[in-house]
Amino acid sequence: MTKKIINLKSMAVAFALFSLFASPLASSASGAQFNTDPLDKPTLRVSNYTQNPGSTNWSSSISNVHVGDIVSFVFYYHNTGDQTANNTHAIASFNYGSGVSANGTISADNAPSAYGSASVYPAAGETITSLTFDSAEWYPNQSTNPTGAQGGPTNFILGNITPGWGSQGYLVARYKTMGQGQPPIGTNGATCLSVNAPSSVNSGQTFSASVSMKNTGTKSWTTGTWPTSGYFLGSQNPQDNQIWGLGRVGLPFSPIAPGQTANFSFTATAPTVSSASNKVFAWQMVQEAVEWFGATCSKTISVNPTPVANPTLNITPSSATVNVGSGITLHANYECLGRLCDRYLSG
Repeated sequence: MTKKIINLKSMAVAFALFSLFASPLASSASGAQFNTDPLDKPTLRVSNYTQNPGSTNWSSSISNVHVGDIVSFVFYYHNTGDQTANNTHAIASFNYGSGVSANGTISADNAPSAYGSASVYPAAGETITSLTFDSAEWYPNQSTNPTGAQGGPTNFILGNITPGWGSQGYLVARYKTMGQGQPPIGTNGATCLSVNAPSSVNSGQTFSASVSMKNTGTKSWTTGTWPTSGYFLGSQNPQDNQIWGLGRVGLPFSPIAPGQTANFSFTATAPTVSSASNKVFAWQMVQEAVEWFGATCSKTISVNPTPVANPTLNITPSSATVNVGSGITLHANYECLGRLCDRYLSG
């Protein structure tokens, strides 16, 4: 069998995984079974997603985990047998003591279960009492592009897994740590990387815009509910204005960890003006009900009044016979700015 090695790329939106898939050496065994090849990865490993969202360091244990951190557990499976494993599941269970002892199981109706374990240890002075499900992503058949995981929050459905290296895969389940103890107080920070919008628009015109902000603080940006919680891109100059048709833009994904970049794309509407004027298109990060922070992304946009068609002059009567020395009254209607402008001429 040809040797095949797959190295997974870093995933900025979610997490980075390196060389998660194994490479074939041995022939398959009789029946359906999981993770029996010497090159198979451990059935369960863990990483701190909040502290290291782009880390390639998946391990059997992590420490210095703060209450509120999101931890990721990765399940690996490889059907090393010669029959399809039916109704396969990835199952997690947790025990709480000095830390979190996690047990992972890959099971199928017609195969022995494969087991793995991983441990999560809290930072000094903190106690983790539970894990709350956050999200899950499934990477079947050696894919590096995730698909939606079925089931949860601790029992995930993988379906029927055919034998061989081509069907090996993994599932990542994330959980938020809950407990007691005061995590360190972080700081908010943001740097403007770019702002893109037209240089000139007409009154009332809608247009596409984008703003890129880098998280330069020590706190992750998370989604919330305006106006009481969460992080948003907010309008400035003046603060909270609705000049461009909106005052807030939600995060493109969550969480956005320190060092990551948020690319906000949205549709704005130009204000109405009676004469050409310059307006400032300005945006800054805000943690709702806490503070505005970081640099402001801004650009000056020229806003022009809506073009008006030339007025139409209608004169009645359009023709007439007049005797020398006699007069005539002409009625003229101007259609201007959407209304009739009456003028009376005599001569």
